[in-house]
Amino acid sequence: MTSASWALELAAPFGDHMVLQRAVRWDCWGHAEPGAVVVAQIAGHSGKTTADKKGAFRIGLPALSAGGPFELVVTSGDQSLVCADVLVGELWLASGQSNMEWPVSATSHAEESGRAAADLPQLRLLAMANYPAARPGAAVPVPQWQRADAGVDTWSAVAFETARRIHQGLGVPVGVIQADWGGTRIEAWMPSSAVDDDADFAKAVANDEAGPRRQLALAETSGATVRAWRDSLAGKDGSIIPDPGRQVVAWDWHRPDIDLDGWGSMKLPTLWEKQGLYLDGAVWFRREITVPNDWKGKDLVLELGAIDDFDEAFLDGRSVGSVGPGVTNSWQVERKYTIPGKQVRPGKRWLAVRVYDHWGGGGFNGKPEQMRIYPKVKDGDKKAISLAGDWRWRVELAIPERPKVPDGGHNQTTVLFNGMIAPVAGLRFAGVLWYQGESDAGQPNAYARYFPIMIKRWRQALGDRDLPFLFVQLPRYGKDSNDPNSASWARIREAQAAALAVPKVQMAVTIDLGDPKDIHPRDKRPIGERLSWLALAEVYGRDDIAAQAPRFRAMDGGDKEPLRLHFDQADGLATSDGKAPRAFYLAGRDKRWFAAKSELKGGAVVLSHPEVDKPVAVRYAWTASPSVNVVNAAGLPLTPFRTDDW
Repeated sequence: MTSASWALELAAPFGDHMVLQRAVRWDCWGHAEPGAVVVAQIAGHSGKTTADKKGAFRIGLPALSAGGPFELVVTSGDQSLVCADVLVGELWLASGQSNMEWPVSATSHAEESGRAAADLPQLRLLAMANYPAARPGAAVPVPQWQRADAGVDTWSAVAFETARRIHQGLGVPVGVIQADWGGTRIEAWMPSSAVDDDADFAKAVANDEAGPRRQLALAETSGATVRAWRDSLAGKDGSIIPDPGRQVVAWDWHRPDIDLDGWGSMKLPTLWEKQGLYLDGAVWFRREITVPNDWKGKDLVLELGAIDDFDEAFLDGRSVGSVGPGVTNSWQVERKYTIPGKQVRPGKRWLAVRVYDHWGGGGFNGKPEQMRIYPKVKDGDKKAISLAGDWRWRVELAIPERPKVPDGGHNQTTVLFNGMIAPVAGLRFAGVLWYQGESDAGQPNAYARYFPIMIKRWRQALGDRDLPFLFVQLPRYGKDSNDPNSASWARIREAQAAALAVPKVQMAVTIDLGDPKDIHPRDKRPIGERLSWLALAEVYGRDDIAAQAPRFRAMDGGDKEPLRLHFDQADGLATSDGKAPRAFYLAGRDKRWFAAKSELKGGAVVLSHPEVDKPVAVRYAWTASPSVNVVNAAGLPLTPFRTDDW
């Protein structure tokens, strides 16, 4: 290399501790001096190419057998880069929205998962930064590979629980590239090539090109990108704008006896943008509470709900807990801090919370009932003092304004494919894990078209037209009813299931899981378990694993006879609680639905209702949060279905 201005660089997926897919050819790529020769070497194999006029290079390398650790060495002139501790095994791509993004640290099994991870040095993860891009090929933040035995608190819980079971089942290294973003719609994950497959999507892309995404493209072209702005303030990964620490003006704002003149008042919980405070940076909140006499000397539990993004909490000037940038998706993590009894005295006391927001909305992101304080004793929460309501607030620091990117820019068509999937195309994968659809519950018809198209185009982009695609059908969520007409989540589940018509696509049925009151169920273990069963059985050919949920096949009877329903994958069909089957609805030609009388007979479900003389249609689990109990011998729940097209 003759010019110091041309530094040899590898693309985002490459780094220490990475995992490569075994038994397939793969690419190594990056940038070097234009016209320079670049050589890549690993495990006794090598490849060579010449960088193009813009300095881009891509080297094809041969298939490798499972094993390692190896060193990937890339050289150009007198420059050399080394990726150490590289393993070869099975590499999966995990994507979707917040339930895929949900970190291990925020689950109900965080400690158990952490203990399991400590013994898994051959399990690795690369978490792509949340990054929208107007086009493929945009410069993106470069993340770092993580080993499970170094801690998995920030990992996707679903990805971890799936990958560790695959690793244990196969006995080879397993890597996961995590590319997900909460609250995102499927259009953002589709590549621009999908305009050839759907006219409505083509129109949406054209609209975005003329409007919001054009602004993003202009920012990228001018160099004033979100990444450049972040990198001017942030560390190497460019993923967050680091907290510069408490400013001099706020040096004593944690103390109990300060003057609150000049402090505003705000009702919590809320994001401060909703109260007219438009900034990223550090804001303090303070509230006086009265500690009862019988709490003296007892440990207390301080709950504040989720806080966007980071925080530190104080009681009478002493820190009692904090969440910082080491916690992935910290804005979703419910704060729960223990206050030692030695700090607890009865009477008037001051709580203070310093909140630092580096991106998007800032403040208290939970529910009123999640803000409380109570003694850490049996049934102590029944004596809780609510902390919802008026708090005093004051700005400590407003960080520099980022370049203008349109609101909701991460949900524009194609931008997440461009910024989070395209950067890893060139590696090869064992398959894709997909958990998304909550944000599309209002457009089931479009989703039914878009999802198969997305699968087709991802396969094309990732160089494998048969790439296995395993997805999670949405579990229970929302207030339920006995009306099988009104549930948008029933229809989005149906739209998801339509993708099963595509070869090598598998669905994890989860209608028996979820939390009707929480769109983010805290137990991700059964989700990971079911995805891993699908992977081991359907991708790796393990015939000793039953991975498929029972599915409706046919019905007979009717015309004043009870209806009989027959199912595939239904060996050992039974009810999980020994009671009659639930969540079945019958209708006649008048399209009036009735909760059916149901029973199991000879592996079939038999339905009847006195108000339906001539039943013609059935719906099962066709509400938001149905109570279901029909399972096969593997304990997997019957897949929601309907026999009508009304």
